[in-house]
Amino acid sequence: EKFDIAENYYKEAIARTKKEYGADHHFTAACLHTAASFYHSQGRLEEAEFKYLQALSLWEKELGRENPNIATLLNTLTVVFRQENKLQEAEGLQRRVLLIWEKELGKDHPGVITYVLKLAALCHIQNKLQEAEVHYKRVLNAWQNIFGQDHLNNALVMEKLSELYKTIGKLEDASKLETSAKLIRLQYQ
Repeated sequence: EKFDIAENYYKEAIARTKKEYGADHHFTAACLHTAASFYHSQGRLEEAEFKYLQALSLWEKELGRENPNIATLLNTLTVVFRQENKLQEAEGLQRRVLLIWEKELGKDHPGVITYVLKLAALCHIQNKLQEAEVHYKRVLNAWQNIFGQDHLNNALVMEKLSELYKTIGKLEDASKLETSAKLIRLQYQ
């Protein structure tokens, strides 16, 4: 019942905002985004997707397609698409997020590298293994340069890359990465 009350509140807020400011106003987009977040938190993914896409359309008109605020919303929408198992759509959005942040922060920024890792994971689960490998290697190289050889983040990427190598039959490489990851993890226990 609490959720019904909340949903009605969001619907009313959207209607009032559209009436007061117009359907294309950024306040309307903010209300749509908030409602989408509510639906997402309730696992109502189709409704969340619809509202996020409406908000995205309005904000892109106002802010432009390459604004960092757009990238943040795209990243959230990527999560929804992954949860809906719309992996190609998620991958396309993740690529767009990555391009926006690379332009904004530079290709080697730690935040950008996190988005490369997300793209690698999307490629990996879609069996785009060569591309996933390239992205995982980029992440590992960047994080080793940023954080040092023995950082815990490196172990995570080594494990993902090892998993990929097992899939494609590079067992020796997989074993080396697995061992390196274990040694790093031991340092943090």
